Amino acid sequence: MRRTAAALAALAAAGTVSGASAEEIPPITADSLRSLSRQDLHQLLARLEQEEPPEAIRGAMCYRVAGPPSVAEYTCPVCGEKTVYTDELTGFIENRLESARRLAAAVDSATVFSVKLDETAFCSSCSRDSLRTPGLFIVVDDTLRSPVSETDLRMLHGFVQGNLYWSTETDDRLPLRDHAARLAALLGLPAE
Repeated sequence: MRRTAAALAALAAAGTVSGASAEEIPPITADSLRSLSRQDLHQLLARLEQEEPPEAIRGAMCYRVAGPPSVAEYTCPVCGEKTVYTDELTGFIENRLESARRLAAAVDSATVFSVKLDETAFCSSCSRDSLRTPGLFIVVDDTLRSPVSETDLRMLHGFVQGNLYWSTETDDRLPLRDHAARLAALLGLPAE
């Protein structure tokens, strides 16, 4: 089992690493890291609700947003089939989907249980309901399946890193406290 350095430091600061204060944490090595368990996540949620949330910090505001492409080709990672989009989803498929995949993979690698991104709703071959608007889903331990946005994934990523904030795509840092219930629901943790 591995635990991220940031999460270990956060747990120690919250007093949840037995017998260790933040100053007494041993150096982090590849052998000492392990993933976060459900109990660790409960402790991080409690910390989120107990500690004063950080002030919001604005990131870069000088970006000029490019218009979405008129056509986007989606290749399903499950079946390999291609689906062509010519609607409002082209920008997401071309510009944001890869980010969502990376964020989900980072959350999965930070936990002992499985957290996978299900994007089969974008695939015309795999989709269960062709009349519904395609979207992303997060699947926890192959049992809990919830709709998820890239923003949700960014919040989960900040949370499993042991942060009290999450970072937007423009590097704004926003407090996670108001999103504790959403984080718990996405990860299948009982509400406090």
